[in-house]
Amino acid sequence: ELENVKVLLLERTDSKGDKRAHLPTQLLAKEGKADSSESGIDRETAAFIMEQFGGVTAEDSSRPTSIGSDDFQSFDVADPGCYLIPEFKQLSSLQQKKVCSLLSWKSINSWGFNIFDLVEFTGSRPLLFMGWAIMASPHAQRAMAEACGVNETPGEDGYNFVESELQIPIHTLCNYLRVINDDYQDNPYHNAIHAADVLQSLHALIQMDSLVKPTTLETFSILLSAAVHDVDHPGLNNGFQSKAKTDLALIYNDQSVLENKHAAHAFLTMMSDSGA
Repeated sequence: ELENVKVLLLERTDSKGDKRAHLPTQLLAKEGKADSSESGIDRETAAFIMEQFGGVTAEDSSRPTSIGSDDFQSFDVADPGCYLIPEFKQLSSLQQKKVCSLLSWKSINSWGFNIFDLVEFTGSRPLLFMGWAIMASPHAQRAMAEACGVNETPGEDGYNFVESELQIPIHTLCNYLRVINDDYQDNPYHNAIHAADVLQSLHALIQMDSLVKPTTLETFSILLSAAVHDVDHPGLNNGFQSKAKTDLALIYNDQSVLENKHAAHAFLTMMSDSGA
């Protein structure tokens, strides 16, 4: 029955062909605007309702601008420089060398890696840098080594998702990681630093166990899941959401509320222009 209601709403138009005419003005007023306590409906909830039951996607001006392929050097797998992210180029020479050392394959394989050492140089985007170093390896390491003039060129160690059967474009991967990084809220714990730490820890575990041999797709999925696992966490747990009867608890019917929210957010971003 719910799907039938959604179909009717999606097909409904007014005499002028406006497919948004049936939407409550209270929801439309939230489009692209900051949250307001007056309406009782936050922007994300309004956007979810509009997309699921209104057939339209709300504009969100707060999202970071994606960086297109033109912001990377012309793609040539023989040229390590084409794998550099713009944020790395913006660092000073000294900072680049520090980050190059921190994100070397040997360094990120260490269980004792200190994520706060990386935060010192990457500021608010530790997840972007860590995700790039791990998921664009070994090309990210080669690109950093060349940019820093390191004599010893990194070897072939790395996942090489870019040239695998997945064929993931470097700018698409980094744009997605950039948006996900910036969608983590500034919470004391469930923030982008935590996500980068979990991603690195999971990567280190994968490298430790020679008995487990996941496929390329499984490995990529595991690592990506670590990157997005707490994205947009509101800072209040499932117990609070259910007892306070928040919008999220109602949307997900008290069933793994935040876990469903994080997964939905990750996939919606993946399917939107901001993650392209």
